[in-house]
Amino acid sequence: MKLDASAWSNPGERSTRLYCPGCGAGLPFEAMAAGQRLARCRQCGKLVRKIDRRAWPATIYDKLTGDQNYSGQPDDEEIRLEIAPNYPYPALPCAYCEHINHDHPPVRSNGQQFCANCGADLKKFCLNCDAPIFVLDYYCTHCRSDQEKVKYAVEAMYWQHYNEGKRLAGLGRWEDAERELSVFFNPSPDLDREHIRRARQIYISSIAPYDAGQGLQLYNESIERLRLAEEARERQLQRRQMQRWAWRGGAVVGLAVISWLVFGSWWTIFVIVPGLLLLIAVLVFLLLSHLGLS
Repeated sequence: MKLDASAWSNPGERSTRLYCPGCGAGLPFEAMAAGQRLARCRQCGKLVRKIDRRAWPATIYDKLTGDQNYSGQPDDEEIRLEIAPNYPYPALPCAYCEHINHDHPPVRSNGQQFCANCGADLKKFCLNCDAPIFVLDYYCTHCRSDQEKVKYAVEAMYWQHYNEGKRLAGLGRWEDAERELSVFFNPSPDLDREHIRRARQIYISSIAPYDAGQGLQLYNESIERLRLAEEARERQLQRRQMQRWAWRGGAVVGLAVISWLVFGSWWTIFVIVPGLLLLIAVLVFLLLSHLGLS
């Protein structure tokens, strides 16, 4: 599944402050406030256009003196909308400059297409089947999936991973928590790049505004706890290794003391014992050879 920035351009019903002039349904506010001029009404399917009320003053004197005849649109004025012409396929109007482009078979394998006037995206990828569709469409023309419903389903899946990581951190299972949260903050290079990009986009657009940094704090704490646990394991391994060397040194010293007490020389036992072991090995080899020949 491929996701791009255009897939998350409609933030949902909680941010709608604009209404369709045709049917009165709510429209996303952030996209048009950020410069997008065209939007499609989800209820009636009509294209809606932002009215540009900017105009030059009648005279230079009116502009310099601030006369009210200057009809420039203030920044805080309400955005006004109107029904835009619905151009038939294969016309693709740009959502930002309204330049009329024409759809064509994808030259590249990814199916992307851009406006010939401003370079804005004309296509986005279906969240269900990865097919390229018009950037203002709500329904895929290939699998007929509702992009909003699929988007919320994908967001719910990543929210589940995120909340599971926070729950595991609360239980002290730091390794499992780090595995669940790492895809959002420090993903492994072995993961799928689309999976990483999707997780980052959903975290920025959907999770971060409501999480207040708690997940990042728990992830950093899990990293610190894992680091401390790894250092404790290394210290324990070093202690065990030192204990083994101490036992070996003690055994050598003990054998040297026994050799000095029995034979009067500390090195005698280190000659006798290997010789006896070699003699036993030769006798066992000869015995096995004799049994094999017989």
